[in-house]
Amino acid sequence: MSEDNISKIKYLVEKLNVRDQELRDKVKRISMLETAFHRTGQPLAILTLDNKYIFVNKSYATHHGYETPEELIGKDVNELFTINTEDNPMDIINESLQKTGSWFGKYICPHKSGKNFLAEVYLDIIVDESIIICTCHKVDCTIKNEKVEILKS
Repeated sequence: MSEDNISKIKYLVEKLNVRDQELRDKVKRISMLETAFHRTGQPLAILTLDNKYIFVNKSYATHHGYETPEELIGKDVNELFTINTEDNPMDIINESLQKTGSWFGKYICPHKSGKNFLAEVYLDIIVDESIIICTCHKVDCTIKNEKVEILKS
């Protein structure tokens, strides 16, 4: 093997080691962020642009009556958040998301037990990542199935 080929191989091995370290650093950072998101008391979910859960923290799952976040992963928000109303609030919310990239308001959220609750919900699209960040804060835990009023800020 020529000196030139050996130099190329050494260069490639070095480059692979750097990439491997960068990958390990990214995995470590993702793990740290996931731990932080789970430990926060703020309910947090990340959705695809077609409204499917890809991340849910423990607080968000508990708020909605689920024992583990995994029960929501891959589920469609529109299927889970169906509340009997004349007007579909998801249409209004999705329209705002498309126009402004965010939405804030009060929303009657379903609980797995069937008891709905009122929450202040903030949604924000992160275009570069093609995701929607959702945070919510319970306002009242004993809302009955009534017509939903969207309060725009």
